[in-house]
Order: sequence, then C-alpha cells, then structure tokens
Amino acid sequence: MSTSQFASMEELSYLLNTTLFQSRTENYTFKADRILSQGGGYQSLVVTGRMIPMTSITEVETVVVKKRRSFIDGPLDTNQEIKILKDLHGKHPNVVTQIFGCVYANHVFSVLEKVGDEDLFTVANRIGRDSLKYLPGIVDGVLYLHKSASLVHLDLALENVVISSSDQPVIIDFDMSKPIGTLMPAFERGRHGKQGYAAPELYDSANLANVDMDAWSLGFILYALYTSRFPFGDSVPSDSFYVRMCRRGSSSVLCKDALHHCSRGPGYQLFTDCVSSLLSLQDRKTVEDMEATLKSLVLVEREGL
Repeated sequence: MSTSQFASMEELSYLLNTTLFQSRTENYTFKADRILSQGGGYQSLVVTGRMIPMTSITEVETVVVKKRRSFIDGPLDTNQEIKILKDLHGKHPNVVTQIFGCVYANHVFSVLEKVGDEDLFTVANRIGRDSLKYLPGIVDGVLYLHKSASLVHLDLALENVVISSSDQPVIIDFDMSKPIGTLMPAFERGRHGKQGYAAPELYDSANLANVDMDAWSLGFILYALYTSRFPFGDSVPSDSFYVRMCRRGSSSVLCKDALHHCSRGPGYQLFTDCVSSLLSLQDRKTVEDMEATLKSLVLVEREGL
C-alpha cells in the first residue's frame, strides 16, 4: 500500500510508524487525526496528527505531516523545502518550524509544527480590514527571510500565512523558495505560483531570484486585506485591469479602484502609497524600503489617527 492510498487513518498511522518514523522518532509514535488535503500532480498528502511520547517525560505534540512526490518541475523542487526549513528551524516566530524532514521511497516527508487551523484567506474573509493587524508580523517574517536567511519565498499568498493559536501570522510553504541570486527558469502559468500574487516578470523569462518578487506578492496581499478584494485576476494581457495598470501606471489605477470599492479609512493615503510602490512594474520598492510605512498604516488604521 502506498502513502497516497489507505483505507483508514489507523492504516496511515501504522504505515508512517513502520517506515518514516521508526528510525527518526524513537521516543514517539505517530497517530494521524485528520486529512487536510490530498491529491494533485505531486501526490500530495497533508494530515494533522499527534506525536505521542513513549514516556511521560515529554508532552504530546500536535503536528502536520506533509508528503509529496520527490519531483523537480521548473522552478518548483519538492525536495528543497525540507532543506530550507532545516536551516530556518525555529529561528523566527513568523516562519513555520519543521521538526524534521526526509526523503523516503521517492517521497518527501516534512513534519511541521501545527500552527493553527485557519489561514489568512479564511480569517480575512471573516473579519475584513481588521485582518491588517497581521501585516506587521508578515513583514517581519519576510524581512527575516530576505535579510537573515538570504531567501526569496516566491509563493507569498493569503493561503500561505496561517494564524497561530496566539493570533500571530506564520509563513508556510517553501517549496518555491530560492536563495537570493539563484537563476530560475520562467514560471509556467497554471503550474507555478498563484495568479496575481506572482510578480509578472517571473513568467516572462529566466530570472535571478530577488526580493522585489516578494514585494509584489506583499502588495497583492495588502490590497486584499484593505479592500476585501483582489486588485486583478492575473498579470496577463487578458486581464483588463492589469492592462490599464500597465498603460496608466499602478498608482492612479490602483488608488481609483480601491476608493471605488471600499470605504476610505484613516490610513488610506498610507495604503495607496504602499500598494502603488509594491505593485509597481517599474521602480518597485522592496519590503525593507516600505517597512516603516506598512507598519504605520496598521497603527493609523487601528488608532484612527
């Protein structure tokens, strides 16, 4: 029986305990509790479960087990996430912690801390603009990746930020990430990156991974948090809004659209400054450039200054 075919959660737990976990976690047994997602082209399987200690000295750990086929597809490398998270292990509160990871039977296994039950997309749909409170933590996590780890995430999105039990944003999913300066093949639409979130230059040609790419993604996230809608569907000629943005400049088009679709809060001017600087096709600012303005925006919206 393969890890993508099982009749019950008990069979899955048995399979993992007698293969992956047998030599890696001698003091624990694993019990799968719930499937979060499965399927797809990479035979993906994500489950939550518990690492149950063999002795009473340590506590039960609730974890997420992520399994994917070992595979390289253009800029996507399912093996690299465990390598990156091993280096990042527990070094920043806004970046997910990997307990351990390995390649077994042509599949990549990663055991991660269970951060929370909801991603930022779900939370933002429920609380609207109040979800801006998570922006400073996201900025801190991204700047840690850029400045301390010399990494570009390349897949920042509302769905890739999980809200922890302590109400903090935690960045997840690093299988697109690259060290700054890495030469990458062009992304293929529908296969790599998320529509709109991915910087348009990623689809044009081979690129060196750089922090500007994450800046675009953060601008897309900010626009969604402030207005409860996305600025455009995708950075393609078939998207009329994106075409207008290219012709007239991001600042005028984005600001006019935002004012039309949402109420003008006390931080509106700071918001427009941020999105027009981050979602810019020329002279794009980095997250580091905009850190102070982004955090000021959240403070002004919260305090009504």
